[in-house]
Amino acid sequence: MTAFMRSFGAFRCTAPMNRGTTNGWGECFPRNSGTDSGFVGNVVPGFNVFSYLTFRAILATMSALAISLVIGPSMIARLSRYQIGQVVREDGPKSHLPKAGTPTMGGALILVAILLSTLLWADLENRFVWTVLGVTFAFGLIGFYDDYLKLVVGNS
Repeated sequence: MTAFMRSFGAFRCTAPMNRGTTNGWGECFPRNSGTDSGFVGNVVPGFNVFSYLTFRAILATMSALAISLVIGPSMIARLSRYQIGQVVREDGPKSHLPKAGTPTMGGALILVAILLSTLLWADLENRFVWTVLGVTFAFGLIGFYDDYLKLVVGNS
Protein backbone atom coordinates (compact mmCIF):
# COMPACT_ATOMS: atom_id res chain seq x y z
CA MET A 1 0.00 0.00 0.00
CA THR A 2 1.48 3.33 -0.95
CA ALA A 3 1.95 6.06 1.62
CA PHE A 4 -0.57 8.19 -0.30
CA MET A 5 -3.25 5.52 -0.05
CA ARG A 6 -2.42 4.62 3.56
CA SER A 7 -2.75 8.25 4.61
CA PHE A 8 -6.33 8.28 3.36
CA GLY A 9 -7.27 4.90 4.84
CA ALA A 10 -7.82 3.24 1.48
CA PHE A 11 -7.58 -0.34 2.71
CA ARG A 12 -8.65 -2.44 5.63
CA CYS A 13 -6.53 -5.58 6.11
CA THR A 14 -6.93 -6.42 9.77
CA ALA A 15 -8.65 -9.80 9.30
CA PRO A 16 -6.64 -12.98 8.67
CA MET A 17 -6.07 -14.18 5.12
CA ASN A 18 -9.05 -15.56 3.18
CA ARG A 19 -11.65 -13.93 5.42
CA GLY A 20 -13.03 -11.37 3.00
CA THR A 21 -10.64 -8.44 3.18
CA THR A 22 -7.73 -10.02 1.33
CA ASN A 23 -7.49 -12.28 -1.69
CA GLY A 24 -5.18 -14.79 0.02
CA TRP A 25 -2.03 -13.25 -1.45
CA GLY A 26 -1.90 -10.23 0.83
CA GLU A 27 -3.65 -7.89 -1.60
CA CYS A 28 -6.30 -5.83 0.14
CA PHE A 29 -9.74 -5.15 -1.23
CA PRO A 30 -10.97 -1.56 -1.10
CA ARG A 31 -13.26 -0.52 1.71
CA ASN A 32 -16.95 -0.25 1.08
CA SER A 33 -17.77 3.17 -0.31
CA GLY A 34 -19.87 5.42 1.83
CA THR A 35 -18.96 3.82 5.15
CA ASP A 36 -15.77 5.76 5.83
CA SER A 37 -15.51 9.40 4.87
CA GLY A 38 -11.72 9.35 5.57
CA PHE A 39 -10.94 7.64 2.25
CA VAL A 40 -10.36 10.26 -0.40
CA GLY A 41 -12.28 8.14 -2.95
CA ASN A 42 -15.43 8.65 -0.89
CA VAL A 43 -14.95 12.40 -0.72
CA VAL A 44 -13.61 13.24 -4.18
CA PRO A 45 -15.23 11.43 -7.11
CA GLY A 46 -12.76 9.51 -9.27
CA PHE A 47 -10.06 8.92 -6.66
CA ASN A 48 -11.36 5.43 -5.90
CA VAL A 49 -9.48 4.17 -8.99
CA PHE A 50 -6.23 4.35 -6.96
CA SER A 51 -7.47 1.40 -4.91
CA TYR A 52 -7.46 -0.89 -7.98
CA LEU A 53 -4.36 -3.00 -8.55
CA THR A 54 -4.69 -2.89 -12.33
CA PHE A 55 -4.84 0.90 -12.39
CA ARG A 56 -1.73 1.16 -10.23
CA ALA A 57 0.07 -1.37 -12.46
CA ILE A 58 -0.69 0.73 -15.54
CA LEU A 59 0.54 3.87 -13.77
CA ALA A 60 3.68 2.06 -12.61
CA THR A 61 4.43 0.99 -16.18
CA MET A 62 3.93 4.50 -17.52
CA SER A 63 6.01 5.93 -14.66
CA ALA A 64 8.88 3.54 -15.38
CA LEU A 65 8.80 4.50 -19.06
CA ALA A 66 8.79 8.22 -18.21
CA ILE A 67 11.63 7.79 -15.71
CA SER A 68 13.75 5.90 -18.23
CA LEU A 69 13.08 8.52 -20.93
CA VAL A 70 14.05 11.34 -18.56
CA ILE A 71 17.11 9.71 -16.96
CA GLY A 72 18.28 7.72 -20.00
CA PRO A 73 19.98 10.40 -22.10
CA SER A 74 22.00 11.78 -19.19
CA MET A 75 23.01 8.29 -18.06
CA ILE A 76 24.12 7.31 -21.57
CA ALA A 77 26.07 10.56 -21.90
CA ARG A 78 27.77 9.95 -18.55
CA LEU A 79 28.68 6.36 -19.50
CA SER A 80 30.10 7.62 -22.80
CA ARG A 81 32.03 10.42 -21.10
CA TYR A 82 33.71 7.99 -18.70
CA GLN A 83 34.37 5.63 -21.64
CA ILE A 84 32.39 2.79 -20.12
CA GLY A 85 31.88 1.03 -23.41
CA GLN A 86 31.70 -2.37 -25.00
CA VAL A 87 35.01 -4.15 -25.51
CA VAL A 88 35.20 -6.32 -28.63
CA ARG A 89 37.84 -9.02 -28.93
CA GLU A 90 39.97 -9.14 -32.06
CA ASP A 91 39.28 -12.84 -32.60
CA GLY A 92 35.51 -12.29 -32.61
CA PRO A 93 33.26 -11.86 -35.64
CA LYS A 94 34.00 -8.83 -37.82
CA SER A 95 30.34 -7.81 -37.56
CA HIS A 96 30.89 -7.07 -33.84
CA LEU A 97 33.65 -4.51 -34.42
CA PRO A 98 31.21 -1.57 -34.84
CA LYS A 99 29.92 -2.34 -31.33
CA ALA A 100 33.24 -1.22 -29.82
CA GLY A 101 32.69 1.73 -27.51
CA THR A 102 28.92 1.27 -27.22
CA PRO A 103 27.98 2.20 -23.65
CA THR A 104 27.44 -0.84 -21.45
CA MET A 105 25.72 -1.11 -18.06
CA GLY A 106 22.36 -0.05 -19.49
CA GLY A 107 20.71 -2.40 -17.03
CA ALA A 108 21.33 0.21 -14.34
CA LEU A 109 18.82 2.46 -16.09
CA ILE A 110 16.22 -0.31 -16.07
CA LEU A 111 16.86 -1.04 -12.39
CA VAL A 112 16.48 2.63 -11.43
CA ALA A 113 13.19 2.89 -13.35
CA ILE A 114 11.86 -0.31 -11.74
CA LEU A 115 12.88 0.80 -8.24
CA LEU A 116 11.34 4.26 -8.47
CA SER A 117 8.07 3.15 -10.03
CA THR A 118 7.74 0.33 -7.50
CA LEU A 119 8.30 2.72 -4.61
CA LEU A 120 5.66 5.05 -6.07
CA TRP A 121 2.89 2.56 -6.80
CA ALA A 122 3.38 -0.79 -5.04
CA ASP A 123 2.01 -2.04 -1.75
CA LEU A 124 5.22 -1.66 0.27
CA GLU A 125 3.80 -3.68 3.16
CA ASN A 126 3.52 -6.76 0.92
CA ARG A 127 6.47 -9.09 1.40
CA PHE A 128 6.16 -10.40 -2.17
CA VAL A 129 6.94 -6.92 -3.52
CA TRP A 130 10.18 -6.85 -1.54
CA THR A 131 11.01 -10.42 -2.61
CA VAL A 132 10.63 -9.56 -6.29
CA LEU A 133 12.67 -6.36 -5.85
CA GLY A 134 15.40 -8.33 -4.09
CA VAL A 135 15.56 -10.99 -6.80
CA THR A 136 15.55 -8.32 -9.52
CA PHE A 137 18.44 -6.48 -7.93
CA ALA A 138 20.32 -9.74 -7.34
CA PHE A 139 20.18 -10.38 -11.08
CA GLY A 140 21.23 -6.75 -11.56
CA LEU A 141 24.33 -7.47 -9.48
CA ILE A 142 25.09 -10.43 -11.71
CA GLY A 143 24.82 -8.13 -14.74
CA PHE A 144 27.03 -5.54 -13.06
CA TYR A 145 29.65 -8.20 -12.35
CA ASP A 146 29.50 -9.35 -15.98
CA ASP A 147 30.00 -5.77 -17.21
CA TYR A 148 32.82 -5.34 -14.70
CA LEU A 149 34.58 -8.39 -16.13
CA LYS A 150 34.15 -6.98 -19.66
CA LEU A 151 35.51 -3.54 -18.79
CA VAL A 152 38.24 -4.16 -16.22
CA VAL A 153 39.41 -7.66 -16.90
CA GLY A 154 38.70 -7.53 -20.64
CA ASN A 155 36.87 -10.84 -20.57
CA SER A 156 33.94 -10.73 -22.95
